[in-house]
Amino acid sequence: IKRFSNTLFLSSVDRYFTTLLFTKDPQGFEALIDSEIGTKNPLGFISLKNEANLHGYIGPKDYRSLKAISPMLTDVIEYGLITFFAKGVFVLLDYLYQFVGNWGWAIILLTIIVRLILYPLSYKGMVSMQKLKELAPKMKELQEKYKGEPQKLQAHMMQLYKKHGANPLGGCLPLILQIPVFFAIYRVLYNAVELKSSEWILWIHDLSIMDPYF
Repeated sequence: IKRFSNTLFLSSVDRYFTTLLFTKDPQGFEALIDSEIGTKNPLGFISLKNEANLHGYIGPKDYRSLKAISPMLTDVIEYGLITFFAKGVFVLLDYLYQFVGNWGWAIILLTIIVRLILYPLSYKGMVSMQKLKELAPKMKELQEKYKGEPQKLQAHMMQLYKKHGANPLGGCLPLILQIPVFFAIYRVLYNAVELKSSEWILWIHDLSIMDPYF
């Protein structure tokens, strides 16, 4: 059993809903977590030596509802290792929803904004890949010329890259840098209870489930 002092809230969560107890006392309370029972949702207990004023909440992990009760309760909505980044993505998505009044269109606008922000990286990657494609015939010539001499081959290939301003990692690195962004968007859309039963257009009546046709 692990002990945590000065705890402000204790919760049990699943994908969309939470049950929690919290206090507005800055001193908090002592929480006990039994990590041996279950792996996804260990049991939590509250240890009280003195009186404490506790409040409870049972319901959806709706960002605005939790924030209205207490801003700290929005920490119940977590996205794993990229929580700090994904929260910003959701705040932007929520702002777009308030602007257009529909979660489907808000997601479209978010996608466009993200693509515009990441365009310089995408463009740089495409340019680098095009350079490597143009150098492919010369690289093949070097491979045939220095077959069996890996050190000389490596040296001449590096000279070729330097001469033409190409980078063998230039096409991959920009793509790798974008992965956390798209993973954050995925986690936000997967965990957002706001999308549950939210309609968009035509046959899409629930944005939280997979499209049955595409």
